[in-house]
Amino acid sequence: SIPPPHLPSETFRLYISDMTSPSSFHIHHHITILSELQSLMEQLQVAYASPAHYTPFQAIPGASCCAQFTDGAFYRCLVVKVDSLGVTLNYVDYGSNYVVPASGVFRLDPKFASLPAMAVHCSLADVCPNMKDQWSHEAVQSFKALVFPSQDDITILKGKVVVRDTDPVKIQLFLLDSGQSCVASILVDKSVAISSNSLVQPGTIFNLASPTLSQLEFPVIISHVESPTKLYINPLGPTYTKMAAGLQGDINAYSTHAPSFTAPPKPGSLAIGQYKNGSWFRVRILQHLKTPGKLEVQYVDYGNLAVLSLEQLKPFSDQFMSIPEQIFQCALYGITAQEALAPSSDLKQAVSSLSETEHICHVVYHHPLIVALRPSGNHGNQGAATVHSWLVCQKLLPQSTLLQLPCASISSEGSSVLPTVVVGPGDFWVQVVDDAEKLAILLERMNQFCNSRPLSSPVSPLVLGQLCCAKFSEDGCWYRARVVDFRGKAEMKVGFVDFGNAEWTSLEHIQEMREDFACLPKAAVHCCLIGYESKAMCDGEVARAFKSLVENKKLVAIKKGDVGIFQTVVELVDTSSEQDIYIHKVISSP
Repeated sequence: SIPPPHLPSETFRLYISDMTSPSSFHIHHHITILSELQSLMEQLQVAYASPAHYTPFQAIPGASCCAQFTDGAFYRCLVVKVDSLGVTLNYVDYGSNYVVPASGVFRLDPKFASLPAMAVHCSLADVCPNMKDQWSHEAVQSFKALVFPSQDDITILKGKVVVRDTDPVKIQLFLLDSGQSCVASILVDKSVAISSNSLVQPGTIFNLASPTLSQLEFPVIISHVESPTKLYINPLGPTYTKMAAGLQGDINAYSTHAPSFTAPPKPGSLAIGQYKNGSWFRVRILQHLKTPGKLEVQYVDYGNLAVLSLEQLKPFSDQFMSIPEQIFQCALYGITAQEALAPSSDLKQAVSSLSETEHICHVVYHHPLIVALRPSGNHGNQGAATVHSWLVCQKLLPQSTLLQLPCASISSEGSSVLPTVVVGPGDFWVQVVDDAEKLAILLERMNQFCNSRPLSSPVSPLVLGQLCCAKFSEDGCWYRARVVDFRGKAEMKVGFVDFGNAEWTSLEHIQEMREDFACLPKAAVHCCLIGYESKAMCDGEVARAFKSLVENKKLVAIKKGDVGIFQTVVELVDTSSEQDIYIHKVISSP
């Protein structure tokens, strides 16, 4: 069977691949999906061009298969139902449903079944139809004009999942070419939808800002533990403590006079919820439970879940929107694939015992966030220097060595760089050219070593955050990478530290990293153009103009500041002609 689609855990770029109404549409999360989907489609067409692949089979609801669409191309499908009209199929990589004759449904070659479905079924959060349980034609057309105006030209949007364990997934959508306006707010403003959340009012963006990492190592308190790969941590220190105390005081004061809900708030909406100690906090409604008047919520600044009654909830106020979420979701360094996918009860219990304790957090990888923790006091870790070594001593994790790479830096006087991954002016990676010759020599030695080893060379269990050698799918060469996610025991996602890109790969394309290959700093630096510090995403025209000016060119980058610790604000200058070209002055004003 085809694995279900995967969704990023944070805010991400997307575009609509199929749309019925605001309550039912399918998305592709942009950039990461496009290359995988294009490669899959090319391989499918080649394979099914041969009649040898036309293997009919008994169509059963829920079965994976392959079939043509109206354009004549072959696609991966899922059988929805079988009746006298034919076989209703869902084209899992795009979202469309279509009826085909039983003779046109073929067995799916297993080699095409490992990649997860690409289309995610979604519903717009925070709004409901004006008409009872049915969207008007005007509402559907208004929504389409905003997010899916043309079949031929995609519209890039920003999305944030608010409830993921449902079908469809509840998601917030924001336009990028008009100040990142909230789509739900626009529909309410047009009077074609009703707000299901007190914040969705004309001109209001329904979205709490994410916190920013300002240090590579900082003190934290572990506020909640769901699993070894899903911990919630609160930074400690004067800034966060003052901010959290001020927010808490304001919320408690507000709760004393805030009105009560007249009806249960919709799943996905924000509210103010009471904790068992009597204090009030920001919460997100996850679902209505079968018990009347009971709702499951998540405390957005701490991560823990609770079941509250309607009397323990108050409507949210936009005065609490200006302060970012006070929490980071992260995974522990050193977790194996098996423990990441199905953690043992002993490991879960050991990690859960860390809840509400103070530690020093060291960032191993920032997207997704992978951390190494060491106790800042005696928390029963048997004197272990780190949480990882404590878990190793208990034989819950294998021994592994955390290899760290220093970071390349861009000078305020100017450094030669080569852009490697370009999304737009607010989100791109460059490779510092100063050490390019040394890096080329190192990679040549690394490739000789990796290619000299047999494919069956044993690899010790890979762990989350581990530095490794990974073969890149496009050129078959080996590069320095870090394991950042698992999708199966032999399938993992790696981030290429000298270039900034990432991809899913398999165990046979991984080799262990020798310490002498970790002697150079990682060459890739995550950047944003000056003036685009808060614009990680922008409209397509500006992004295309920026790409045309910087891709495949050696430029000079001048450091102007930082956004947190993982993104550098730069001026980019093209010095290849007689007159220097300052890129931020050429593209449209931010």
